[in-house]
Amino acid sequence: TIRVNFQPRNAPTVPGYLVDAGDVYGDRGNGYAYGWSQNQSSYMHDRNKSSDQLRDTLCAIRANTTWYLNVGPGIFSVYVCVGDSGYAKKHTINVEYLNYWTDVSLVPNQFAEMQRVVENAQGDSFLTINNGASPTLETHINFVEVTRQLPPQIVGFANQTGANQIIVSWVDNSTAEQALQLWRYSAVDGYVLLASAPNITSHVDNSAYAQGVQYQYFVRAVYENGLYHDGVSVYTLTDYIPTPPTSFAAAAVSSSQINLAWTNTAANAQYFDILRSGDGVNYGLVTTLGSSATSFTDTGLASNTIYYYKVQVRSRFYSSQSGAIAATTFGPPAAPSNLTASSNSPTQVNLSWSDNSNNETGFHLQRRAGSGNYDWFLDLPANTTSYVNTGLSAGVTYTYKILAGNAVGVSAFSNEASATTQGIPVIVNPPVGSPSPS
Repeated sequence: TIRVNFQPRNAPTVPGYLVDAGDVYGDRGNGYAYGWSQNQSSYMHDRNKSSDQLRDTLCAIRANTTWYLNVGPGIFSVYVCVGDSGYAKKHTINVEYLNYWTDVSLVPNQFAEMQRVVENAQGDSFLTINNGASPTLETHINFVEVTRQLPPQIVGFANQTGANQIIVSWVDNSTAEQALQLWRYSAVDGYVLLASAPNITSHVDNSAYAQGVQYQYFVRAVYENGLYHDGVSVYTLTDYIPTPPTSFAAAAVSSSQINLAWTNTAANAQYFDILRSGDGVNYGLVTTLGSSATSFTDTGLASNTIYYYKVQVRSRFYSSQSGAIAATTFGPPAAPSNLTASSNSPTQVNLSWSDNSNNETGFHLQRRAGSGNYDWFLDLPANTTSYVNTGLSAGVTYTYKILAGNAVGVSAFSNEASATTQGIPVIVNPPVGSPSPS
């Protein structure tokens, strides 16, 4: 904003305001150039009627006299104050040939103030103020404030939760617009006005989008008299159905964790949704991941439970899903079965059983002799299906049972199986006098 106070050269200055003492247009230093078409220094007054220095000083503009301010082309808000703290006057002001007042009558110490928006056309460096051509007019102008209006700029473009919703946000760089408007253009719809209101800086677009069609968004600041600024940034959007992920795999690594992995084949992927089901029919959202995700660790699951998964890829408006896969969290292994025991030796029992699990880390074999308690055990490696128990006593019945185990827990015991070791034959001496074998 350029603020200029019209005052005699020796009058007290007002902080924040440049001084115009009636000189002919010229360079005033510090990058400012302004002044009059003819010298007005004799018509600068300080009434000394008020402590408000801005309104106590003035320039009595003569007819056919123009004030110039070098600002270059653009759209500007121009705030003007006219009046006289000591005299009654009529006032007429034109800014860039836009009329502010015509013969407005003000009594002493009464002021008229107005802000309007004007355009300095391309190729025109000067913003002008005058009071018309009539030689009878003598307008008393106190000060002027000129603010360049800058176009809005789109700064954000993001998906809103839900289908076909986009949040567009922008920065309002002007101070005097009547409305900010969001426009969208496509070859299908042409120009569509999406929103128009004062001071808005965002809008949710719920419009329908056609696959593969390019859409352009821009923001416009609208001023009085049909003036407008189009935003300096245009956002272009084209979307289509993303290709579904491939190589989708699920692997249980514990009783409560399943690891997922996939390959992204969609160039327009924005999000990946992990969907999970307990029955393979009804799926719920577990989490949403960013566009670079290719894996997910699902934790806190129930043991020994089957889970079904899909991964859904979403672009801005469309989505597609992988096929369903399943994995079962670790649980205790299934119990061995068909345990059998046999013996053809006084010191040995042969055992065999069916291994019904694929996740055991070993087997636990127990034994009892006769009708006693199980007081002997042996741990065997995973995938074992037989064992020869040696070093036994002759003629004793031995009973066995076996279970499988892993880090999660142990199975139930198998069936019991018994076998009796052979007894040792008793040699009886022959009677005396019996013939010897020949």
